[in-house]
Amino acid sequence: MVEMVAEQQAPAMARLEAAIAAETAAQAAKARAILDLALERQWSEGEEFEMVAERPVRIGGEGTPLVDEALPLEIAALSATSVASATLLVRDVVNLHGRLPSVWRAVEQGRVDFWRARQLAQLADTFELGYGECLRVDALVEPALGLIGWGRMVARFRAAIIEVAPAKVTAHTERSRRSRHVHMGVSADDPSLAWMSALADTADLKALEHLLGLVTAALVEHGDADPIDVVRSRALGRLADPEGVLALLDGVDDSTPEAESSEKRSRRRHAPVAQVFVHLGSDVLEDGGPARIEKVGPVLVDELGQVVGHHRIRLTPVVHVHDAEPALDAYEIPDSVREAVLARDRFDVFPYSSRAARGCDLDHTIPYLTGEHGQTRPSNLGPLSRRAHRGKTHGGWTLEQPRPGVFWWTSPRGQVYRVGPDGTTRVPARRADTRSSPP
Repeated sequence: MVEMVAEQQAPAMARLEAAIAAETAAQAAKARAILDLALERQWSEGEEFEMVAERPVRIGGEGTPLVDEALPLEIAALSATSVASATLLVRDVVNLHGRLPSVWRAVEQGRVDFWRARQLAQLADTFELGYGECLRVDALVEPALGLIGWGRMVARFRAAIIEVAPAKVTAHTERSRRSRHVHMGVSADDPSLAWMSALADTADLKALEHLLGLVTAALVEHGDADPIDVVRSRALGRLADPEGVLALLDGVDDSTPEAESSEKRSRRRHAPVAQVFVHLGSDVLEDGGPARIEKVGPVLVDELGQVVGHHRIRLTPVVHVHDAEPALDAYEIPDSVREAVLARDRFDVFPYSSRAARGCDLDHTIPYLTGEHGQTRPSNLGPLSRRAHRGKTHGGWTLEQPRPGVFWWTSPRGQVYRVGPDGTTRVPARRADTRSSPP
């Protein structure tokens, strides 16, 4: 208690300095613990192993040790993060330790933050550096570690890569040309809004920018008085209707309700069809209220038009009912049972997973045995990603489903998690024998 009072009375700058040092040390300790777990099982390159048991994989780059395939599952569950993030974390740790030893030492000594060191490991991966090339780059930057600003450090690391592997830098530039893309996603805060990003030829984007400016100016002329960025966003949406854009540039805005009501049948003949999975409770069907659109999130029914815009809608209602559970003897899962499980379990049922259930395989919680009756039923099924499924089948994880939609996981190292409609809860060991009610 005396120590706590004394600490609270310390100057704010001293407390901040101590907190930063503790945070840096904690991250270094975390990295060391992950490395120790990765090195726990010393796999040899030529060693034989059973395909149906635990198996080694190379998560890191050339020169790093083989790692237990199920290790990212363990770390993901413990840190309440995705398996993909945990896999990247393990990869960065073994790459730092095995391929960038000076950077690793700087992390352990507190001269470089672990999260910053990970950027260098990932940069080496981006340019596909080999083991020897990494060691040479590491030696070139070693004198500057912890002594210069991080922006300068990253620039020096890039310069070292150019010096050591110029051909790979050229190859990366060529790959970047082939990675041109246009991506779109829905806003997590408001499903009626979405974002778009693109990597394209500069000339093409300049031409698009010019057209966008013309359409924006036309909307302003027709009385759109919103801030210019809002008008530009509307102009971008108008580009999906080429005939409407041509009319607008000719001074005619045919997007008004009056114009749309008299629109020819051939208008917008190229409008896309949107298949929308809408989850509705039986009370919503009768009284109205919120619905949940898969891959979008919860919306008011009135907002559906804003979400799909000018798409033609193929509406697929997923009505939640509580009928008797269907049970089949076949291993194959019929669509009716699949839809019942996907309506119940919206996401992969591995702890803390955010992977949408519709993109997962349906797993028999109690493994299917030929000749047993009624095994294929919703209460014995759950969506699992491929890696989680392998962890359950071959990686030492155990899974129980004491009641439909409630899953209890036990990891090879004794961690216990309950996954249900309310999310994931890590369960203390003393309560691990409870399997029927929320902890």
